[in-house]
Amino acid sequence: MAAKSEDTPGQKLFAAFAGALLGLALLKFGNPVIFDRLIDRPDGFWEMVFQPWPIAWGYFMLVILALLGGIVIQRPVCLHHSSSNEPFLRTEAFRPLQRSTPESAQKQPEGCGPHGFRFMGRVHGSETKEASREPASAPSQEGNLQHRSDTKLPSSEGLGVGSRAASPNGRAPRWLLALPLAWFIWQLIAGLSTVDPTLTRTTLLHFAACVLWFYLGVFVLSPLRSSNLFWVPLMLAFAIVLWVGFEQHHGGLEATRRYFYEQPDWQKYPPDYLKRIASDRIFSTLVYPNALAGAILMCGPAALACTWNLTRRLPRLSRSVATGLVGYMALACLYWSGSKAGWLIALVLGVVAMISLPIPRWTKFAVGLAICLGGLGAFAIKFTSYFQKGATSVAARFDYWRAAVTIVRENPILGTGPGTFSVNYAKIKPPEAEMAKLVHNDYLEQATDSGLAGLALYLALVFGHLQFLYRKRILRIRDITFPVWLGLFAWGLQSFVEFPLYIPGLAWLAFALLGWLSGLSGLAKLNAFDTEARVG
Repeated sequence: MAAKSEDTPGQKLFAAFAGALLGLALLKFGNPVIFDRLIDRPDGFWEMVFQPWPIAWGYFMLVILALLGGIVIQRPVCLHHSSSNEPFLRTEAFRPLQRSTPESAQKQPEGCGPHGFRFMGRVHGSETKEASREPASAPSQEGNLQHRSDTKLPSSEGLGVGSRAASPNGRAPRWLLALPLAWFIWQLIAGLSTVDPTLTRTTLLHFAACVLWFYLGVFVLSPLRSSNLFWVPLMLAFAIVLWVGFEQHHGGLEATRRYFYEQPDWQKYPPDYLKRIASDRIFSTLVYPNALAGAILMCGPAALACTWNLTRRLPRLSRSVATGLVGYMALACLYWSGSKAGWLIALVLGVVAMISLPIPRWTKFAVGLAICLGGLGAFAIKFTSYFQKGATSVAARFDYWRAAVTIVRENPILGTGPGTFSVNYAKIKPPEAEMAKLVHNDYLEQATDSGLAGLALYLALVFGHLQFLYRKRILRIRDITFPVWLGLFAWGLQSFVEFPLYIPGLAWLAFALLGWLSGLSGLAKLNAFDTEARVG
């Protein structure tokens, strides 16, 4: 039986629901999960629209999504025929070409066989053309989901992979796919000796949701033939995040501030909230400005790719204007957020993207150097007064990190329990130091909360996947896979100075996209229902 040429209605419903839920998380679940007890249930329509929601609502919707995913789950992406006018948001790494061969020669065994391929886009080289090769003299054994990893493509020029390429279901280390589950199991073990069961319970529920998103990405999102229904609602939500940021910058923050100070008991609010209200830094729908910067860095590259690809029917000038507008809004909100780390990470992304473009080496060097010099020069001008005042937020972070190292030395095996840094920090912090609920470094947070093993597992989870995906060269400049990887790379970098792992709106999206890319790479060779398939 030939492979299906399009997604089932159930898959389409799942894609739309998943994209909408992740977009909703950006809008409504932008507070650290350990602060969930401070969030009141919205009362009335307008509070539903403008106020954050309790995280329990997100868990309920995620359970429904997971049940739907369990119904529509299929075997990982297999190869199928496609027309030349398919949108670039298709997510398969390879696609067979129609060939003028006898009908009998075009038949494929169930599960897809190793026939000709078209590779789309740019990956560390020049743009590839549609190419085909002669059918293999003998198909692989029936039911085999794996295309031979040593199959030679007709032309390797511009692919950056030599004469070999991995198929969507090619060989890959199983341990990498199992890392999120291993990390979560260790969190459960560390939670047994927690110093604050309430904080740990809240954090573990959030971590369970993150791991669930990862495996939904691997087994349900990655087999989709078209990801448009997933990306459109997600990018619409991101557009709302940018629009709210613009509104805050152009008078919204000032109006909110005036209204807030008119309240009779405004002094009773937490110090962090009072500080945020007094600042001119925008934060949109997230907890504070640096979290907004994290959302922009993670979603911005994908938003540019989505805008360019979804406007493909428009004239090139119109496409350029639409894409440029999205880029301007993202960069403007990043600038208005005042995030120093966000600025520097954006420069790193620009250099990495430039290195990956299929252009001459000297051009890469010249443009990359211009990005670095221009960006660092503007950074120095923008934040000169901040550093002259002593860079208080940097000094505060060093206080948190020194305390974290002390806690790890005292609890190197199991830590103090997931989400409990604040309990120990309150006991050992210097009297003049600022209080903090989180370390402002996800990796150190893992070490304090779940010991050195938790740190090692989380580092391997994040950078193991990022390195594997980049090395495997499944990423393509012309479609959305490389921009998604760039966003995840930014998320991994920001985790050194912030706490995106503990913000559901950011963490859920990161784990889902990491799982999606991992599924495309061939990490998910078999799903639970492919018991008869054999992968040599």
